[in-house]
Amino acid sequence: MLTFIIFSSFSTVSSCASAELTTNVKALNNLNNKNKNKYNISYKSELFAYSTKKSNQNSCSVTTVSKKIRHLANESRSKKQKCAGKQYRATTELSYLCDLQHMAEEQAEHLYTMGTLSHTSANGETLSERADRFAIPWLSIGENVASGYKSAEDVHNGWMQSGAHCNNIMNSDYDHIGAAEHQGYWVVVFIKKGS
Repeated sequence: MLTFIIFSSFSTVSSCASAELTTNVKALNNLNNKNKNKYNISYKSELFAYSTKKSNQNSCSVTTVSKKIRHLANESRSKKQKCAGKQYRATTELSYLCDLQHMAEEQAEHLYTMGTLSHTSANGETLSERADRFAIPWLSIGENVASGYKSAEDVHNGWMQSGAHCNNIMNSDYDHIGAAEHQGYWVVVFIKKGS
């Protein structure tokens, strides 16, 4: 069965004078697709939050999976797309960010260990908390996860055929990407980078 975990993008954000993290709270809705499917996919997105922490961006090797997922996402973003009835114009390419790949790798390993799809880490961190721990400065963030797919092309096509996941891929607000796969568990993280 195809399973979605959907987080609402409606929230308010508080501001503060100090250099503390400001995040937003999401409402959780679970939806089950009635179509039988052996694959599982899930997405999450958060808007208008920021981290004041500085990135620990070090040199790293871009994995084949991260390169392929980025290429496929940028190929889709280069054309008009329709995601669950919403029309998207062609948009800018996503740049690679090493820290996002590391974040995706950690989550993919966690998903494999737990045998489930989740946007919460092994120690209970949310997507935004994980980005902050990795010291990734961001203004908006999104994540697609999936399991059961055999190739980057298959998982990308699955995400593009699902409205919420397609929306994350086509979101012109995002400018950076990182992706990973571990034992059939796929994770891609998108951000609009902060300063």
